[in-house]
Amino acid sequence: GANWSNITDNFNFPASSIKTIAVDPGNSNHLLIGLGTAVFRDIYSGVGILESTNCGGSWSQINLPNLTVNHGNLSSIKFAGGGIIYAISDIKIFQSTDNGITWNDITPISGPLSTLSSPYANVAGIDRYHHLNDLEIDNQNNSIIYVSTSSYPHWTGSTVFCSVNSGATWNQITPLSGANIF
Repeated sequence: GANWSNITDNFNFPASSIKTIAVDPGNSNHLLIGLGTAVFRDIYSGVGILESTNCGGSWSQINLPNLTVNHGNLSSIKFAGGGIIYAISDIKIFQSTDNGITWNDITPISGPLSTLSSPYANVAGIDRYHHLNDLEIDNQNNSIIYVSTSSYPHWTGSTVFCSVNSGATWNQITPLSGANIF
């Protein structure tokens, strides 16, 4: 970390905020950056992932399926090994099994994580929404992945979910109901 070089200012990125950076552990020239908000959440949102295969010498945009402008903030990208990559936006979970060439939206449509894109409760007349915050992969078994969520407004009801089958099914593992996890 003694010397740093800027590898992004010469490019016209479609958003002004980089929310996450991932470096392929098998190829340090392969970089992925997740774009986020330009000003505030949901005013100017990110547009997905930019990829460099030459350590930032050039960048190309990766289009993710079902990524909407209002929820296009990529908050986490993780290389899982074996060509598997995961990414999360505010309300979507994405998976690539071919080192980022193609992507699938693996957000559950039923079960405990299916409330990400719609109000999951109305408390005192206020709709509350789940948002994804982070994604982590088990170091010993890349089929085990974790995601954390929070709810808006008031950031109560935060939860952690675990999948032991690469995102096919999810279980809530948060020990305390209603705990705030940041």
